[in-house]
Amino acid sequence: MLIRSLLTTDNQFNSTEELIQWIQRRNRDVKVSVETIPFKNMEGWYQDAEGSLRHSSGRFFSIQGIKVQTDYGLVNEWEQPIINQPEIGYLGILTKEFDGVLYFLMQAKIEPGNVNCVQISPTLQATKSNYRQIHQGKKPYYLDFFVNARSEEIILDQLQSEQGARFLRKRNRNIIIKVNEEVKLEDDFRWMTLGQIKQLACINNMVNMDTRTVLSGLKLSDYQNPLDNNENLSSFGADMMLSSDTNHSLCSMREHLSWLSSLKAKYDLWVSNTPINKMSDWQITDCEIVRFDKRFFKVIGVRVTIANREVASWCQPLVAPMQQGLCGYIIKKIDGVYHFLVQAKLECGNFDVIELSPTVQCLTGNYGQTPQHPPFVDYILNCSRSQIVFDTLQSEEGGRFYKEQNRNIMVEADESFPVEVPEHYTWMTLNQMYSFLKFNNFLNIQARSLISAIQYKNKIKMNKLGIVSPSEIAYRRFLSALRKSTSFQFVGVAVASKQEWYGERHIEITDEIWQQIREAEQVKAQSFVDNYGGEIFDSYESLITDGNVDCIYIPLPPALHYKWAKLGLESSKHVFVEKPSTTSLYETSELVDIAGSKGLALHENYMFTYHNQLQFISDYVSSGEIGKVRLYRISFGFPMRQLNDFRYTRALGGGALLDCGGYTLKYASMLLGDTIKIDYAKSNYTDRFKVDLYGSAALSNDKGTTVQVAFGMDNNYRCELEVWGSRGCLYTNRVLTAPDGFVPEVIIRRGSEEEKILLPSDDTFSKSIHVFKECITSSQKRDEEYQAILRQAILVDDFINKSK
Repeated sequence: MLIRSLLTTDNQFNSTEELIQWIQRRNRDVKVSVETIPFKNMEGWYQDAEGSLRHSSGRFFSIQGIKVQTDYGLVNEWEQPIINQPEIGYLGILTKEFDGVLYFLMQAKIEPGNVNCVQISPTLQATKSNYRQIHQGKKPYYLDFFVNARSEEIILDQLQSEQGARFLRKRNRNIIIKVNEEVKLEDDFRWMTLGQIKQLACINNMVNMDTRTVLSGLKLSDYQNPLDNNENLSSFGADMMLSSDTNHSLCSMREHLSWLSSLKAKYDLWVSNTPINKMSDWQITDCEIVRFDKRFFKVIGVRVTIANREVASWCQPLVAPMQQGLCGYIIKKIDGVYHFLVQAKLECGNFDVIELSPTVQCLTGNYGQTPQHPPFVDYILNCSRSQIVFDTLQSEEGGRFYKEQNRNIMVEADESFPVEVPEHYTWMTLNQMYSFLKFNNFLNIQARSLISAIQYKNKIKMNKLGIVSPSEIAYRRFLSALRKSTSFQFVGVAVASKQEWYGERHIEITDEIWQQIREAEQVKAQSFVDNYGGEIFDSYESLITDGNVDCIYIPLPPALHYKWAKLGLESSKHVFVEKPSTTSLYETSELVDIAGSKGLALHENYMFTYHNQLQFISDYVSSGEIGKVRLYRISFGFPMRQLNDFRYTRALGGGALLDCGGYTLKYASMLLGDTIKIDYAKSNYTDRFKVDLYGSAALSNDKGTTVQVAFGMDNNYRCELEVWGSRGCLYTNRVLTAPDGFVPEVIIRRGSEEEKILLPSDDTFSKSIHVFKECITSSQKRDEEYQAILRQAILVDDFINKSK
């Protein structure tokens, strides 16, 4: 039954794609406000004489200072704030059998610190204060099932530790129960198979930490039987089952226990309370408890308002990271059996000095910032793509940590990787790790999270997409549309290096000026990461050439499209580029040639072409309701923007033709077809700028159909289509720029009569992203897009030549 659940992704209640869309829809619809406030304004909390943060009820949790002393590692003494939450909470998943398959009841839960706000969480996720309603809120759904669970209903019941570097000896009760009675499906809950949850865990910030730690306790090989149909088990999944079941291993359990006991006996850990306001490396401001050197993490105060929580609004402290961390296992087949390279790691909040952790666990800024990396970090960071088993960004627990996500990765070692390892490391089979996992406080939460992500069936294929530059359109339009897609996963945004920003002039720019620009770009990029996940790349080139990136979105000024699109294609990346694709026919032709030779998607984002109003207009005109068409007139112009806008700078590819003019020519091309030609073209300049400010053209085809276009970027706003027929006229508004949710209005005039038709709104950015996905998967669609891009570039080039 459990194995069938593991291998079943065809859910009778919800497909995996529907579950993804459900979470994405909840992220869009739910209203969440997390406002950073001074500690003194946190209602229900106070700061005592030592600087500790405590709840006025004396319950929940507190932030207090500790002094740590140890003879383990290179740093033997330090002070830090830590979360003290002595209550044992419930992390519970309710399951029920339907048609021989075990289904898990999962919740779309909002936490104030979650990246993406809403993530898939256990059925029950509550502290003792929550379920005893100390907060005066609603009782959590399904609590009684767990409180009253009979022994025969319990599949898993363990006490497991939380993050040892941030919590002081914190544990939760991880419990899975199976019920037979009817279960009412409340809002924000869905039934899922185990296979679906594991698929969803491969998506960045989709499945929360609490779900991952509960599911890690299921030793799946114990539920196998000869009657199971294992055809859907991948070869890697079969190897993991063997590792989970076999007694053949490099070292015996007796040897592992002796190794761990000797390390616990060898090293000491002393933790004592100390006032936060006396910690020498830390300072308390009105809003933060933070190190002077801005490293590791900080504590902030927030006011939270969430629509569907037990309590709708409250205040609390949160721990905010100062950087992204890395958690990873190296695995290796030894005598035909997968072994995991396990680390014995001391953390100040551990119950028993040392716990078993992943091969690499760097959560506090000690990789990428120090000359000497911890053991095996470089191996994981520099491995080939073929060695990566999985690689995702996963959030820490959003009820206590603010926007903290860490890279979770599993890498298969090559044959040259040594079996001999340092003193604090050992090789364990999955069976041996589960033997430790049966008991409390052996495997830490990062180790458990990675174990839960092991895939036994083929993973969902999602294209990993990076954004070149934290531009306004990327944040406001592109990412909100990308979030709705089940085909793409946002992995990060790049900020330019000094040379990428200034080109050859970079040596002339002072460090002070550059630092101001860089900091502003970093702030914008951080908002991408805070709200959509991913990571920040420190240059365009580092993102484009990254082996973990499949495709790129380029929302840069037009003159920069060619350089970075070409690098993307040469780096075997699919390219989604804002219009125009480049500033010349030659450059566009070269990009199309490269993309075609490598079988890569190249997509130009004229998204208005996908709006349903265009099809309505075409059908209406074809119906003959306004008679025979005498003329199409397309107008698009807007008032002068700020003078530093790239549109007014020639070196950045500015000018009205390449901007608003491109829209009008694109629509004219759609109306006139393959035999389109330009009969007249005119670009207009002023003495103030070196780019064209407005222009017009007359175009026709071999059938005698005529289109007039007019455009400008120093004009009164217009974005209109007029179709002049022999018996009437058709007019539309926002025909080229209708945003998501906008309701277009078509006006039909016949003599003195006027009819207004309201059309459905549309989401053209999402449709454009879908076309990009089709270009990736279909050679026919790629070829069609290549031709469309070339046709537009030829038309613009012809306009330029005729307007001279």
